[in-house]
Amino acid sequence: MSSHPKYLYFVGKGGVGKSTCSASTAMALAEKRNKTLIVSLDPAHNLSDIFEKPLEDKPKKIEENLYAMEINMEQRVESSLRKNIEMMKNLYSYLNVINLEGMFDTLRFSPGMEEYAVVLALEDIFENYKEMDVIIFDTPPTGLTLRFFALPQISLLWIEKLLALRKKILSRRDSLKHILGEKYHDKELPSTVKDDSVFKELVSFQERLKTLKNYFTEDASMILLLNPDKLSFAEGQRIVDAFKKFSLSLNMMIINKSGLYNDNHSDKLSQFRENYFEDVSKKFNGLKTIELPFKSSGTLSREDMMAFGENIFKIL
Repeated sequence: MSSHPKYLYFVGKGGVGKSTCSASTAMALAEKRNKTLIVSLDPAHNLSDIFEKPLEDKPKKIEENLYAMEINMEQRVESSLRKNIEMMKNLYSYLNVINLEGMFDTLRFSPGMEEYAVVLALEDIFENYKEMDVIIFDTPPTGLTLRFFALPQISLLWIEKLLALRKKILSRRDSLKHILGEKYHDKELPSTVKDDSVFKELVSFQERLKTLKNYFTEDASMILLLNPDKLSFAEGQRIVDAFKKFSLSLNMMIINKSGLYNDNHSDKLSQFRENYFEDVSKKFNGLKTIELPFKSSGTLSREDMMAFGENIFKIL
């Protein structure tokens, strides 16, 4: 039996119905007595509107067995930066010339900070909510989602390089100690791996990244949502290709608003869709596909959401 929950990730471009489908699945699971947490990772949150309750950056009980939260990205970025600045101050206390506090505002808006905030939020959720049976993630639009899925893998490559570089630095320090003897001035600086706090911190971060990478594959189901239009399929193709590159599985495709274009002008779209399914099926053998019919009212009733969510989990 797994020691952690099952993870469901709903992915796709903006406007394909990730929030509705993820909320439907969460409600259906909770109804079946699965302790379920649904988490919005999208900076433009929708779960508060769906559940008609204000949500925060911590789980809030919606109903029996169902909890929801919306990640506060700005707060997470600031918290991450504060922790890293403190860590850097401790590791490089001898370099007083570097004004890390003065760099705070610049770092806050640096490329990659939002992605790291999402990854660290995921790490926090994985570690602190293991009592859940299922955790569902309503992900941001494609660009940000693909970047945070790729981040642990890319960061591990950088860590390997940094560890190799750190070993060279320590080796040269050790050589200088032996050559200069008593004349060597930086005696307080470590020259071996076992004594070096920077090396230890890098190794610790490397282990955290490996764990995060595993969480994206172990007991995880990836669900791709598409609208029946060419732009949505094109974006879906980008996700499929990226998942293949990152060695991530794709478990299900949901066609939202199915039947929206049932007229004589949709022949090209139907052919495009058929070719798309054939291509995706070749890349991910046994991929399951279900359809959510278009509702002219534009909204789903609670009964509709429950029925659809139950159908998703049965097929997974």
